[in-house]
Amino acid sequence: MLVTGVSGGAGSLAVGIARKLGASVTAIGSGRGLALARKLGAETVIDRKAVDVLATVQGPFDVIADAAAAYRWRQWRGSALGRIGVDVAGGF
Repeated sequence: MLVTGVSGGAGSLAVGIARKLGASVTAIGSGRGLALARKLGAETVIDRKAVDVLATVQGPFDVIADAAAAYRWRQWRGSALGRIGVDVAGGF
C-alpha cells in the first residue's frame, strides 16, 4: 500500500490500519510525518520535498491512499498502481 500525506490525521491513520492488517506500506510525506510513519511501521518512507516522488516510487501497489490529494489518479496508473489496484484520493 502507498500512502501520501502521512503528516496528517488521515494519512497516519491509513498507515496504522494498513500495518495492523498486515500490509506492506510505503509512506510519502515530509517533516515530522516521516518519523511518525516509521513509528507506525511503514517499511519505506519517502520525503516528498527531497525527491521527485513520481520518479522515485517503486510499485506496483494494490492500494494507493492519497490522503494529501496531491496526485491525480492518472499519474499513478501504469507505474505505481497495479493492474487491479485501487486509488483512494483525499477526503477519506
